[in-house]
Amino acid sequence: MTDCGQEEQGLDSAQRLVVWVFVLSLHLSWTYFLVRVAWDILVSCYASTGQQNTFFLIFGSLMYLGVQAATKPADVSGIPTTSQSLRLQANYVNRTIFQMLIFLFLTIMAVVLAVCLDKSRLSLQIFPIQILLLACALNNMDRFPQLVIRAIQRKLKAGSILPSAEMCTCRKKDRSWLQLTPLPLRLLTAAVSLLNATLWTWLIIFHCYQRHSPFNQSIWVMLAFWWVVSLCWLGVVGGVMSIIRPSTSDHRESEPLPSC
Repeated sequence: MTDCGQEEQGLDSAQRLVVWVFVLSLHLSWTYFLVRVAWDILVSCYASTGQQNTFFLIFGSLMYLGVQAATKPADVSGIPTTSQSLRLQANYVNRTIFQMLIFLFLTIMAVVLAVCLDKSRLSLQIFPIQILLLACALNNMDRFPQLVIRAIQRKLKAGSILPSAEMCTCRKKDRSWLQLTPLPLRLLTAAVSLLNATLWTWLIIFHCYQRHSPFNQSIWVMLAFWWVVSLCWLGVVGGVMSIIRPSTSDHRESEPLPSC
């Protein structure tokens, strides 16, 4: 057991209650932020384009979420690296790349519209960005309800809303299967992540700092915009690390052991 696990299991009920309330408060604040983002996007779209386009915005965001949910890869981090699990791991990589390409497609569409259309078509220029921001907000609103539901389930089963000491034990996920992912796929993931992050950085500079757009009218939407940009660059870091770490591990394994 790790030291982290020993510390968590050593917590008494009062300490676990404080930790749980703190985590619940963070998720509640995060949910409030996402609700404000979604609300401001819908209000801005309704004020500038009317009810019909607002309906198309909601419909487009829900369609995007549906495609993302249908292609969401299953977590294979805890599956031992065996010959039977290689197909599941390959499916995980393929689905992840497919989701990235869908996101990249809407991003490229936003860039094309920003370059090809003039200021008079601003509402159409930002429409793909609004779809992605609204979809990201809706997709992350379930964190707080999930915590509440799990607390109710624990209350009904064990008589306490607090997670048990065993549930607090931190577990390190097995990522050794990443070493078996072909290098071309890892390079493709890193390249797509870099292109996506670059385009989103250009979009936020163009729409929020070079051209007056509805994004500037809401601090919540601006923060969400920067949040997505930050996630894109974190994806770049993850893509680069997926190339470096397995290569480094393979290099270490290929080195001869020193003689005694």
